[in-house]
Amino acid sequence: VIRHYKPELVARKCGIRLDDLEKAARWWGESNRVLSLWSMGMNQSSEGTAKVRTLINLHLMTGNIGKPGAGPFSLTGQPNAMGGREAGGLAHILPGYRVVKNPQ
Repeated sequence: VIRHYKPELVARKCGIRLDDLEKAARWWGESNRVLSLWSMGMNQSSEGTAKVRTLINLHLMTGNIGKPGAGPFSLTGQPNAMGGREAGGLAHILPGYRVVKNPQ
């Protein structure tokens, strides 16, 4: 897929200058840690799943996931919805997204 999306095409489709796209790519690629935050606007758009998957893949490809100060972080809109999931506040999961029915 990436072969079909040369930087010039991506910049044009995004409505940004090519040098800005290249600068953002350099910042991301040269950083020791990248923390990305997004909210419902990205999650709930018509292409939300693809956008989030792409962002997570960028983190994975550059080693910016699973280490302190780096990773993708979705900010949910419902009061403490994320906290409830993270801390095991839902009936079907334990802290750390462990499934209640899983004996391990």
